[in-house]
Amino acid sequence: MYNNLMLPKGKYLGKILSKLPANKIIYKHLTGCGATHLEIFCKRWSIIVEPYIPVILGKRWMEKVDAEDNKILDENGMPIMVKNPEVLAIYEKTNVDDIVEFLSVKREKYKLITTPEGIVKIMDACQELEINPFEKFFLLVDECEKLIQDANFRDAITVVMDYFFDFKKRSFISATPIAPSDPRFNEHDFDNFYIYPETPEKIKLDLYATNNIASTIKKYFNLHRNKYYLIFINSTERISSIIKFLKIEDEAHVFSSRESNDILKINGITNVSEHWDKNKFKKYNFFTSRFFTAFDLKVDCEPNVLIVSDFKKVEHSALDPNTDIIQIAGRARNGINHLAHITNWDAKPTQGEAEIRAYINGLREGHQMIEQLRDQCNNNHNIGTYDVLNEALKLCKYNNYLNKRTFEQCTYLIDNEIQRNKVIAFYKTSMDIRRAYESTNRFDVEFIKDDYNLNDENLEKLKPGISKKETLKVICEMFATYFEQPQEVYSLSPNYAITELINTHTQLYQYYKVLGIDKVRELAYNAKKIEKEYNLKAIEKSDSYYKLTFTLLMIFKKGRCFTGYRIRAILRHYFNKYNVRLPATIEQLRKWFDIPDTRVTLGYTEDNREIKGYKIKDVKNNIILPSKFRQ
Repeated sequence: MYNNLMLPKGKYLGKILSKLPANKIIYKHLTGCGATHLEIFCKRWSIIVEPYIPVILGKRWMEKVDAEDNKILDENGMPIMVKNPEVLAIYEKTNVDDIVEFLSVKREKYKLITTPEGIVKIMDACQELEINPFEKFFLLVDECEKLIQDANFRDAITVVMDYFFDFKKRSFISATPIAPSDPRFNEHDFDNFYIYPETPEKIKLDLYATNNIASTIKKYFNLHRNKYYLIFINSTERISSIIKFLKIEDEAHVFSSRESNDILKINGITNVSEHWDKNKFKKYNFFTSRFFTAFDLKVDCEPNVLIVSDFKKVEHSALDPNTDIIQIAGRARNGINHLAHITNWDAKPTQGEAEIRAYINGLREGHQMIEQLRDQCNNNHNIGTYDVLNEALKLCKYNNYLNKRTFEQCTYLIDNEIQRNKVIAFYKTSMDIRRAYESTNRFDVEFIKDDYNLNDENLEKLKPGISKKETLKVICEMFATYFEQPQEVYSLSPNYAITELINTHTQLYQYYKVLGIDKVRELAYNAKKIEKEYNLKAIEKSDSYYKLTFTLLMIFKKGRCFTGYRIRAILRHYFNKYNVRLPATIEQLRKWFDIPDTRVTLGYTEDNREIKGYKIKDVKNNIILPSKFRQ
């Protein structure tokens, strides 16, 4: 049989195939081509294994049609969805009786969509009804790479493979498969089946390689404005910190597991849901890994899609361009407006496939040696030594690569370790990440290096629970790191992390600006000594008001133009210099100068984005500062 299929642009598989081929690993090379839809509606009994519950619940629904098979639309022009009576969703809330009841009702065809773990319930139900599932059903494992990628933290995800090869007809399928090393595929003469797009199109993606995740995220939202955003992050901790940093609690909703939602609620993030609900869609919509793959996200817009990998702090937030990123890019079924990936990097140690396999073979040999010694002690009735060696066996690292049900070596756990090291290696440097994307041949990447003086490593030092003295030391040293390294004074791409640091630690910033880091170090970061020295300096600068007045008149002359950011930067700079505590805002400057509300065009950036700013018209009755702000 042929093992290649070219899919014309705009066509779905159901228009070309009557059913998916059996005994194949199907590489479909594009998301959303209707492969699972074909299996759900083809005329045979099917068990479809999906990796996550949101996917399973979504596949229960079908578009409502009229007598002539035309879609029935709602008032927004979207198809009305109804439950498919031939589909049963099987997950943690489904019991064997539910499956028995479903299979007991006469239907043209039966479609069981289940988690990998749910296959055991199906086997039990079939046994109760005396149905031979291996003959009656076609078994399809969708998004098959997840059996490898999730094997290290979902013990039962590979239970489906205990039954897979007993089925007469079965296949693996994914747009992004990882070839399994399970030898049974060769033993059962499996072939690869490839579905290619007739007109391949690369996925456009902006890749931000940054040393300051928070600042780059804020920069992204300022540059790429849209009504809605889909934000994919495999870390509830990072989701919580981003929402709080951006101060978007009321505009954000998080879709994640029940356990993750409990953690988010503890951290004050209350707009959370376990399952997708279009009615809870907000401007900023965050998704954890259970929504990365196979999930059909249908919304009445083309959102921006942002992927965030804070690899330096959360290793498992690193995503594979060969699999995860391709899958995420295909979640919004009605199209997207813009796709970006923001990530940092870290040169963590990794091993190649040959090293990993050699190491695991060594673990196995050591495990076997201890097992033999233990059994010899048992034969010699040496109970004490037997117990010691038996406990040693339980502590062996080789157990990490054993099937928890059969206690045999699990190839999926070994493949997982190889894949995990491969992905970590992608994030050793920013150029490694770039090369990983380019090697897929699936992306059109715009690489953007976004470095800052104050970076993630600096900010990591400011951990909860540190002493007041240590806090003062860390923050003042951060100010020194940022301000005392060469950089543009009035950058149009500000470091939002330092802005947030100044806003939340204003007094410490004043200490640093007035005294300087050398004096702060000399005073051994002692808060009382620093405060006393700061007050003495303030008295020494009693003429600051007049100096500030003169300076502002010299800068903001009639007819001159400034960007909003530059105005704020200048005010902040001189307010700090002259120890004047007023907000560095456009509105504050308007109290002194006549500045129209309408902004003017100042020029254009290198990538042809318009730069807007304000034109100074005149001075308002000279500059008069309230006496309480004078020194």
